Amino acid sequence: TLNEETKIICCAIINNYLEYSYSRGLNEAQLENYVDLINDPHYSSDLKLEALRSIVLTVEKKQKLSDFLIEALINNINQIDDKFDNFIIVTLGIVSEKQIITKIDKLSIKLLDDWVIVGEGTDITFEKSSKDTSDCQSISSIVAQIFVKSLQNNVKIAEESLEYLAKALNSNDKQTRILSAKSLYLTLKTHRIKNNVLLELREHVEDRIPDVSVYSIVVYANSLAKLSKLQQPIIRSHIEFLPTIYVFEDLRLGEESFADEVNQNILYVLMNDDKIEKFEDNVFQIFDHILLFENHHQADVIDILRRYSAARHPIPESTIFALENVVDIPEFSNKVLEVFENMIKNKQIVSDKILHIFVDTLYLSDNEQLREKSFQLLDTANDNQDISDEIFDILELERAALNINSRYWDSYYAIAYLLTKTKEGKKLTINGFIEINKQIDGLFLPVEKILKVLHNVSINGQIIPNELVDKLVKKFDPAQKQYYLLQIFESLVKNNQNIPSELSLKLEKALEYKHMYDQVLFIFVLQGQKGENLSSNIISKILDKFSGLDNSLIMQQYLSVICSVIKKVDCFEYDSKNSSSSTTHSQVFDISFIDRVQSALIHALETGNQDVICKSISGFSELASLGTVKLQIKSIEVLLSLVTKTICDKSMKEEINKILDSSKLEQNQKCTLELCNLKYDSNDQFLDILATFDKPKLLEQNFDQINSIIENCPKLNSKALNILMECSNKKDIPDKLLNSIGVLLASTNSKTINSLCCRLIHEMTEAGRKLTDDIISLIFVQDENERPLEILKTISKNQTISQELKDKIALFSKIDPTMSIDITILDEFLNSIRQELQRNHTL
Repeated sequence: TLNEETKIICCAIINNYLEYSYSRGLNEAQLENYVDLINDPHYSSDLKLEALRSIVLTVEKKQKLSDFLIEALINNINQIDDKFDNFIIVTLGIVSEKQIITKIDKLSIKLLDDWVIVGEGTDITFEKSSKDTSDCQSISSIVAQIFVKSLQNNVKIAEESLEYLAKALNSNDKQTRILSAKSLYLTLKTHRIKNNVLLELREHVEDRIPDVSVYSIVVYANSLAKLSKLQQPIIRSHIEFLPTIYVFEDLRLGEESFADEVNQNILYVLMNDDKIEKFEDNVFQIFDHILLFENHHQADVIDILRRYSAARHPIPESTIFALENVVDIPEFSNKVLEVFENMIKNKQIVSDKILHIFVDTLYLSDNEQLREKSFQLLDTANDNQDISDEIFDILELERAALNINSRYWDSYYAIAYLLTKTKEGKKLTINGFIEINKQIDGLFLPVEKILKVLHNVSINGQIIPNELVDKLVKKFDPAQKQYYLLQIFESLVKNNQNIPSELSLKLEKALEYKHMYDQVLFIFVLQGQKGENLSSNIISKILDKFSGLDNSLIMQQYLSVICSVIKKVDCFEYDSKNSSSSTTHSQVFDISFIDRVQSALIHALETGNQDVICKSISGFSELASLGTVKLQIKSIEVLLSLVTKTICDKSMKEEINKILDSSKLEQNQKCTLELCNLKYDSNDQFLDILATFDKPKLLEQNFDQINSIIENCPKLNSKALNILMECSNKKDIPDKLLNSIGVLLASTNSKTINSLCCRLIHEMTEAGRKLTDDIISLIFVQDENERPLEILKTISKNQTISQELKDKIALFSKIDPTMSIDITILDEFLNSIRQELQRNHTL
């Protein structure tokens, strides 16, 4: 056998060969011999180190080791010295890249070593970590990498290894720290990390190395959640530390985000904290952030706050505000309200917004227990804080409602209170209606007081329950004057409530009694406005009543009904008995009825109120749209008259035109309609269009336009005067236009214009148009060619004039026409004499 020294030399030769040759390294049998050598206590560490070098060089050639060899190497850790251990670590580090190492717990202590590798191949050696070796790979990082590889393959490690991994986070080697943190993260799938390791982790959640910080936070939160799920004890300081690691923005390594996972685990721990101790303020900062700015985890926060408030712990104002932010979300509403219920019971102040939700329950919920709970909560809140007058009134309304069926005096005061408050516009709660419903058939309280309350309620626009309405209908006697009942029924219609058929029959019967006729008929009017079908009898009575109305507001309401009736085509049934395919069906319901409708609409057109007129025009439009209704002559005349007036705006004119276009008009009526709707681009074109008419009966708007032309367009004066000469209604020339003609006559130098003015004035007087003294005076001074005396005589016949003008006309008439006296000079001479006489001068 060889001595030890020779064996060392042999190993060195083998190592040199392995390093520089292309061989595959030692085979399995040779490796086992090397392991036997290493395990033999009789050999020195130098020989064993050389043997280890051979194994290192073999595994570097991608040679795998058997589990037996790996285990043998691991078992030699801590058996000789650090150098020997380091060689084993290097060997296992290479092996771990190719195969799974399962038994790694014995390596964990090496996570705390500060050895680094110096050199390579057969020259490999180890030194303590220093500044000079900062770029060298550390033994601890190789161990940490082995743990990462094994844990990635679900290898389980001992509790002690977890502790060493946590301690390795304090290593001076950056890579060791990162890999140790990652190893702890990988243990989450298969291991449970306890409080002592968590305490170490907690120190690194804000580590300057991002990987270490992120992995520490994730492991810390996940491990606490796992302990909570297993109902294992958790140190209180861990609970208090949770807000420190809550992720408000993002927690990311590479492409992977851990924020949601961490936050979910934090909330799980808080939710399952059995002790439910008072939270620090920073915990509520988490809750506020989630409730205000996140779309998930809100349900978890609400559940935590439910348990927390149920334990009688106070909730800060900021979180109360945040809770109000989600109370309207349907999926959270009930649970959030539980939190506020607990707060009220804990004598905390809540906002009016929340109190209003409980108030709404009194008005909207069919659940009696829920209403009772809301009342108690509001009552408690009233004891604990200042509530608004509005909420206080509702609370007292509910209290009064609950007292309606109590002892007599309590009941009496309850009804009196309800009467006062409903008169002020307050609304009854559900319990108010329920208790009144119980009382209305009883003898305990006067029915009139209850009816007054219901009257106020209905005027306030509140819906009265159908069951209660049915009882009111039964109490209604058409033969008796029951003011409040009728007022209630009227409000039922206004509030769009269904009217029972029994009530309709009773109301129609009540029309037989004068003392309530108007009040009852108005109820039917309201029904008609809502589009409900009315009997022919009721419609007839509405038409009768309408013909005597002059109040524009009431007329509009009646017109709405009339228009509604017209729209219901089935109201106009057709008589097919005497019809043939070539004749239009006559209306059975009936021509006289349609005439009455038209008469009503005409009555509305003649009111002078634009709103009423507009509704009436709508009625005529509906009639015309039926296609079988022929407008009365008077209807057409009134519409034609209306379309020419200034009260009729553009839209009304357009509607009337449509109505009249569908009607058969006389020639003069067509002419009037055309004159009303002239379309032109210039004043000249306007006059040309008028010239195409044969002796037209001009409208007020036509006269106004001509007046504007005379005042502003001198070149068109002759044309305008000729149009006026041709019109057939010179008597209707308005004062403004007449004055413009007078001004034109007095100022013109044109003989043509002068002659046209005189002729027009003459024809106007013959038509019966009265002139002003100023215009008559202008006639006196006209040239005899314009036959002024003839004009003056016509004027004196057709209108009353002053004595002075009469004397002048008489004097001019006596002057011999053959005398060559200028009438203008004569007129001036006579005026001069008159003025001298007035000054008491003698001739």
